Amino acid sequence: MLCTPKMCSVLPWGIQVGEEYWKGNVEGSKRNKEAGVTRSIAFRFEHRVANDSIAYEVGYYKIKSARNGEERTGYGRFDVVLKKIDGVWKIAQDWDVDNINGKKLTEEDFIGNSAGKIYQ
Repeated sequence: MLCTPKMCSVLPWGIQVGEEYWKGNVEGSKRNKEAGVTRSIAFRFEHRVANDSIAYEVGYYKIKSARNGEERTGYGRFDVVLKKIDGVWKIAQDWDVDNINGKKLTEEDFIGNSAGKIYQ
């Protein structure tokens, strides 16, 4: 599990915590698999701070999905809080948006507003 059991996810359409979050993700993944949808995600980090047990990261993501030969790409910005549990970093809080101040995020934002390497 990549997240803490009580992970809080804040999205433009609402807040999900713990089991509600996981149930929604599992159901969505199952529907995508049955529909033949493939997905990949890449991250770029703008800011990272950590101590021995907690970390905070801000950055951008790029999601690609394909279905029946049709490919789509979406972009977003994230802020996450991670906690180290039994030596493993897990997401405790996640905030995601696909626009900032009414402007939809693009490839330019993904590349231009973050530093360093792309993580896939």
